Amino acid sequence: MLAWACVLVILALSLAPGDARPHTILPGKLEHFIAYAGTGFLFSIAYRCLRTRAQIWGALVIASVVLEAIQSFIPGRSPDLLDALASSMGLTVGLTFGAVLTRLGPRA
Repeated sequence: MLAWACVLVILALSLAPGDARPHTILPGKLEHFIAYAGTGFLFSIAYRCLRTRAQIWGALVIASVVLEAIQSFIPGRSPDLLDALASSMGLTVGLTFGAVLTRLGPRA
């Protein structure tokens, strides 16, 4: 449930106007990386099937590109392919890290 909640938060923050979106002290690309890495990690913990993880990866990579493109139409936002790349890299790291931990952890 937490992984899906993260997707909803990413969706809301990606579609919010620039002045309505909360900002951190971190560079935007790092924000993207961290948000998607955390989400990927949670999905990897929740879904242990490699095929399901691959489907999640594909869906969220596509979503990151689409969300960036939609930002062309949102006041105060602009699309950036490098943001989508940072998101995809974070997702890959999070899913991989979660997969390694679940593989090395105790069997349920």
